[in-house]
Amino acid sequence: MDDPFSIFAVFLAGLCSSFFGTMIGGGSLLSIPVLILLGVPPQVAIATDRFAGLAAATAALHRYSGAGKVVWRHVPLLCLLSVIGALIGSTLLIRVEPEILQPAIAFLLVALLPVLFLKRDLGVAAREVTQRQLILGFVLYLFVQILSGFFHAGMGVIIFFILMAFVGLTIVEVAATQMLPFIALATASSILFAWNGLIDFRVGLVLMAGGAFGGHLGARFAVRYGERWVRRLFSAMVLASAAVLALR
Repeated sequence: MDDPFSIFAVFLAGLCSSFFGTMIGGGSLLSIPVLILLGVPPQVAIATDRFAGLAAATAALHRYSGAGKVVWRHVPLLCLLSVIGALIGSTLLIRVEPEILQPAIAFLLVALLPVLFLKRDLGVAAREVTQRQLILGFVLYLFVQILSGFFHAGMGVIIFFILMAFVGLTIVEVAATQMLPFIALATASSILFAWNGLIDFRVGLVLMAGGAFGGHLGARFAVRYGERWVRRLFSAMVLASAAVLALR
């Protein structure tokens, strides 16, 4: 993958996937297929994409934090759950082909669509939630982070839904608050992936360069245009994610 076209394609995939991923999740549905199309084995593509995501998340966190969008009281627990999920899920990735989850994730994303259209205020304004809802939300979050370490594609969209529906955050608050837990998850899983030789660092650094730029732009867009615009993009991403996973 030394030709200029491939290098530019990887950079552009990192930029575009991170622009959307740092706002609404699901960016890996773009970047991972591009890597596979360019000849990167599926497991290596997932591991390399996870490693490259560190740059996008760091750039986005800086922008979100400066705008006061991070809900810091939830960050420590979400980081802990993310690391636990990453270690379990990344271990599964090393041993199992991730494609077996595609139909189930596609079905789940389709099932979320009616909820998004019926609850038009979901993610637009912060909501009070009960202690039971909060506990259920964190349990679901851990389960999804395990799957995310194993499968990755489309899981960010489900994480957004959980934090909006069960923790009561707005969609921009979810995007901002999720950045540091994602950095924790990506760091833990990347160490495990690198130990097992699954990361293509040459590809990863190019993807990372595009991701840093895209992550900054995505966070800037979310802060500037607010929850309603980002929620519209999120609804479109849920539909697109389900379609991509169903048609693979």
